[in-house]
Amino acid sequence: MIMRNRILPLLALSAALFGGTPATAEPSFKTPVSYEEADRRAGELLAKMTMPEKLQYVSGTNFMYIKGFPRLGIPELYLSDATMGLHLRKNYNPQLEQSTAFPCPIALASTWNPGLAYNYARCIGEECRAGGIAVLLGPGMNIYRVSQGGRNFEYFGEDPFLAARMIERYVMGVLDTGTIPTLKHFLANNSDFHRRTSNSVSTPARCP
Repeated sequence: MIMRNRILPLLALSAALFGGTPATAEPSFKTPVSYEEADRRAGELLAKMTMPEKLQYVSGTNFMYIKGFPRLGIPELYLSDATMGLHLRKNYNPQLEQSTAFPCPIALASTWNPGLAYNYARCIGEECRAGGIAVLLGPGMNIYRVSQGGRNFEYFGEDPFLAARMIERYVMGVLDTGTIPTLKHFLANNSDFHRRTSNSVSTPARCP
C-alpha cells in the first residue's frame, strides 16, 4: 500500500501530462487528460510494473532523473530546482544555455497579487518545457519563521494565508504548461546548517 501511494500520484501526473510510445518512451507534452483518465492509466501501468521497477521508479536515477521504462511507455523525467527560476547544471542534456532569474518569492508575495503569482510560475513552467524539464522542484512552501533560515529566499513570507493563496496560483501556473510542480519543505525546514545530518522534526531551529 505504501509503494502504491508513492507511485500512483506521479504515474497519474505523468499519464496526464506526457505522451510517449512503448518503443521510445520519449517525453512529449500533450493535451492534459482528466483526473479520472490519468488515475485509470496510472493503475494499469502500476499493475504491469515488476517490484524491481517500482523500487527503481521511486528511488531516482542519475541524480536528477526519474527512471523511465520504455516497455511500458513511461518516459524518463528530468528534474530541476527551483522556486524562482531554473537551476541549470553542467553536463546535462538537453539543457538551456541560460535561464531567467526571477525576483525571490518573498518579494512576489509582497505584491499580494495571486494573478501575478500565476503568471510568474507559468513563465518558469514555459522555460521548463523549453529545456526538456518535466518536474520543477518547487515551489518552496515552508513559512518564514526564523530570520537565519537558510532557505527563506525560497519561501513566501510568514503569513500562512497569504502564502497559501500565492502558492496555489503558482502551482496552477506551472501545471498549465504541462510541467509537474513539487510542493516541498512543508514544516520546520528552517536550518541549512549541517543539513545532511540535522533532523527538522526533532531538532527545529530556535530563536536565540
